[in-house]
Amino acid sequence: MNPEDLKKEITRDIDFFEKFDPQVTAEIDAIHVFSGPGTFLTPLKERDEDWMAWFDQTRLSKGILLVLQVTSLRTNKPLHKVTKEDIERLGPYLIYNGIPLENKVFRSCIDLPDFTIPKSKIIIADEIEENGTKRPIKHTGDQVATFPSHLLGNEIKGSIALVSNAPHFIRILRYLTKYKTIPEHFSIIPFPILSDPAWAKKDADHESQKLFDYLPLGYLSETPAKFES
Repeated sequence: MNPEDLKKEITRDIDFFEKFDPQVTAEIDAIHVFSGPGTFLTPLKERDEDWMAWFDQTRLSKGILLVLQVTSLRTNKPLHKVTKEDIERLGPYLIYNGIPLENKVFRSCIDLPDFTIPKSKIIIADEIEENGTKRPIKHTGDQVATFPSHLLGNEIKGSIALVSNAPHFIRILRYLTKYKTIPEHFSIIPFPILSDPAWAKKDADHESQKLFDYLPLGYLSETPAKFES
């Protein structure tokens, strides 16, 4: 695809995700939250820009809400009456695989006795294996590559929800095609977090540039993965 056609495609895709409002269903068995700038408890990390404040917390909060919503549907209980025991018994998995600091902070929260989701329903990955050597997760590609595929068809039989900021999905879906960690017969549902109008263009430009930089290097596929819309 030539650069102009690709630019039009990703502009169209970002616009789509900024408006996409998927339905929460009882068939969702896993929610994969992509970590981002900041941590669950802090707005920014060392090299994050101001407009990225609280991305990580916003994404995780959306993921936690989805766990509650799916459990509510499965138990036929109002959202506010869903208990930790309900989630333990019937809730979907929350998957999170950030860089070491992000994982450390989130673990400190899920260790609290009053945290909403039981630890048995949370999967946190720390490392990726390359050429027989393990290293910490560093970026979105690593997060896609370390999706716990061994759970597919076992603990995870239904749909898989993906949570991130809307512009981020132009890369996430292309990484999914590259790594094939989720087979095509599993239903993928993006749950995009819509951009604040004040920084929507900045985020779209940021993600678009990364896509243009990474494609020639073979880091991701030119073709995005299919998803349920």
